[in-house]
Amino acid sequence: MPGADAPRPFRVATGDGLELAGESHFPAAARPAAAPPRAHLLLVHGFAEHRKRYRGLAGELAGAGYAVHLFDLRGHGESGGRRGHVERFADYRGDLARVAAAVLPAPDEAGAGPPAVLLGHSLGGLIALDAVLRRPEPFRGLALSSPFLASAFRLPPFVRAVAGATARLLPEADFPAALDPEGLSRDPEVVRRYREDPLVLRRLTAAWLGAVLDAQAEVFERAGELRLPVLLLLGGADPVADPARGRALFERLAANPANRLEVYDDFRHEVLNELGREWVVADLLDWLSHAAPGPPTPGGPVPPRAPRARPAPRPRR
Repeated sequence: MPGADAPRPFRVATGDGLELAGESHFPAAARPAAAPPRAHLLLVHGFAEHRKRYRGLAGELAGAGYAVHLFDLRGHGESGGRRGHVERFADYRGDLARVAAAVLPAPDEAGAGPPAVLLGHSLGGLIALDAVLRRPEPFRGLALSSPFLASAFRLPPFVRAVAGATARLLPEADFPAALDPEGLSRDPEVVRRYREDPLVLRRLTAAWLGAVLDAQAEVFERAGELRLPVLLLLGGADPVADPARGRALFERLAANPANRLEVYDDFRHEVLNELGREWVVADLLDWLSHAAPGPPTPGGPVPPRAPRARPAPRPRR
């Protein structure tokens, strides 16, 4: 399989004057006059983190022939905006649309070219679902890693009510995010790097929480309207995003033979940063080769997934 070029940085302006920082990772073969990437993946990271935590994954996918585009959400990483804050969930949707327009190639006159796939983790999964339910173009597939559809720990009803009232009266009031890094992965090195990362957020605002709770309810209610092929990757032991809610959303999707659910029983929230993550990457590549097939790259297609011992998926409910 081809190697990967060095990341290419980009900047995208938002509709309200912020600047989003991003970078693109291309297969080494995807140069002018060379074969195009198999597909373009636009990755949306989760709350409190940033794009640079996905550079390793981007390099692996680029090495398999895919172009991968990463960016920092507003209020995160090196992008502009108040930390851990969003006025309206629609702001995330608008930012995603602007990044997609800036980095994804337009189809040629015949409507051909490499397909585009949206990949979202945690909050990024919620943003991705919200976006494609309103406008699926230009994406041909949706991959979700532990989407934040509901907290794994139950919020009492009064907390939701207080969050809504505070978001209206004091939208920029902030409080600790209370995210335990131990819940991200069983890999102690992943946990250590997260704890020491200066770009990781530690607080969130009332407006952010209110916007997320509203988006969670709407996305789950409208899940049956989604027509794109979906890959759903869940950690069965996720203490952050409720995996049962993820399975329930999968059951609400319209029938599509390309839809696929993978549950990794002992994995925590960041399935792509877990011990045994190679299984998850292999599942992602396998799904991409079927759900969003693109032009072949020099060296042939991605090899089929090799048989391996792995935790059996939990039964779907």
